[in-house]
Amino acid sequence: YVGAQAFLSGRAPLLMLTGASGRDSLGGAKAMRIIARGMDVPDSCIALAPGFNTHHEGLSARRRLSPDRVEKVLLVTHAQHLPRAVAVFRKQGFTVIPHAVPAPRLSWTGGFSWANIGRLQGVCHEYVGLFVYRLRGWIDWPRP
Repeated sequence: YVGAQAFLSGRAPLLMLTGASGRDSLGGAKAMRIIARGMDVPDSCIALAPGFNTHHEGLSARRRLSPDRVEKVLLVTHAQHLPRAVAVFRKQGFTVIPHAVPAPRLSWTGGFSWANIGRLQGVCHEYVGLFVYRLRGWIDWPRP
């Protein structure tokens, strides 16, 4: 939704969607395409890139965009995922303009909340992801 809004506001000439769902490397991207079409993004301006993780999505984006010599991308993802995603796309040679999806408002006051536990789990996932991606050479982070 946020990526389609950015496209419709003229911030990008193409909307590339990535994301897996289960065993389908394009499952999430296909679902996002339905939303983008519903928002009047022309099908000719939507590209899909397969991948089961952020690294593979970056590789797919590079393969898909290289023939068109695209070097600059507006990268839209959740704020907690943005540092790793930006690092992956930079490693693929892109100049990245980060654009965070607004996070849901959660309160740490008022007692226990499962939503807050889920958010904390997501942050931990990203820190571990940064560490593992750095070890595998998939990112140069922190940025030199």
